[in-house]
Amino acid sequence: MTKTVPPADYQQMLVRLQESAPLLSHLHLNADVPPYDPTIISAMSNAICTFKHLVSVRTGPLPITEQAFRYLAELPHLEVINVRLPDTITEASFRRAPFDEIFPSLRELRLAHLFNLNLISLIVQHTRSPRLEIISAESVDEDRPVPLEDVMSFFSAILSRNNAEHIKELTIEALPIEWTPQNTFTNQHLEPLFALKSLTTLKLHLRCTFDLDDVILERTARAWPNIRTLDLGPGSTGVRVPSLAALIPFAQHCPELQVLGFTLDADLCRVPPDIRDSARDYAQRELRVLKVGCAEVADPRCVAAFLADLFPHLRDIECGSIDANGMEIGAAAEWDWEEVCEEHLPAAARERGIVFEPTLDEIDARVMKAWYIGRRTSEQ
Repeated sequence: MTKTVPPADYQQMLVRLQESAPLLSHLHLNADVPPYDPTIISAMSNAICTFKHLVSVRTGPLPITEQAFRYLAELPHLEVINVRLPDTITEASFRRAPFDEIFPSLRELRLAHLFNLNLISLIVQHTRSPRLEIISAESVDEDRPVPLEDVMSFFSAILSRNNAEHIKELTIEALPIEWTPQNTFTNQHLEPLFALKSLTTLKLHLRCTFDLDDVILERTARAWPNIRTLDLGPGSTGVRVPSLAALIPFAQHCPELQVLGFTLDADLCRVPPDIRDSARDYAQRELRVLKVGCAEVADPRCVAAFLADLFPHLRDIECGSIDANGMEIGAAAEWDWEEVCEEHLPAAARERGIVFEPTLDEIDARVMKAWYIGRRTSEQ
């Protein structure tokens, strides 16, 4: 949908949808055109309240009304919800009209709010479904920070659930943390999440200082052997910065890991020679993306060789972070990591007899690049 469509047309479309599909079970509406017209919000929310057989609802960044959210919460067969809560709903209003049973069949809960993470924690706490496996929280207002204590309360709400050990995915998106010297994400904040034994995805996109070490990351790898995506950041670094050796436990204990991200120290001098030499013994062949935060690299060629030994099929290295003030950091290292990724890593792979077949995305990118170059040439 585009912003040029009059709100009345959205309203008419939704009325026709109600008339033509009264048994609708899956609703996916993408109207990413802020600021959102009240007519669109009202029309969509009213339409939602007429569908009794919904199994999944995805309205993305478009807010729904409190009435529509409460209606969805009581549907007996709803399994997936991905909505933005209304800015007007508060913890107090939620408690004033409590539910006897909320989301009895839910598997996937993805909620966004302007800034109130505690409200989302409260909803997680009251969700009754024993099948809940995926939880995601997003802060829409990236300029309004929240205390780190609110993040820990969110974790506690999840960990207190009877089915906590069956949670597979946990995501916190675009959350700026209120800056104080105490608001640093440390080993003690990460450790309680080890109780989520079935995790396959953990994304903590917190804009704050991270202060993790090699020891806690080794414990992380052991705690989640089935992890596929682990993204701790982006964020600036504290006093302690994990070394390249912190990657080895993930190669040893996480055979399905495909995406790994945390800021590290890419100085190979911190890695004992015997560990560097044994990296190939732990080769893990599933990792495709490594996010290194604001790490600087001293010796691109040697770092690439180490990574090629450890993760032979590594294809992409992402550099750069967002600090607690929302500013980009690590840009100075981007050229070095680009050299590692595009020059030295493919060369190291070829030396080891590894040939990369291009992905569909890479083929598309090459086609678009060739088309663009051809167009520029013809215009000249």
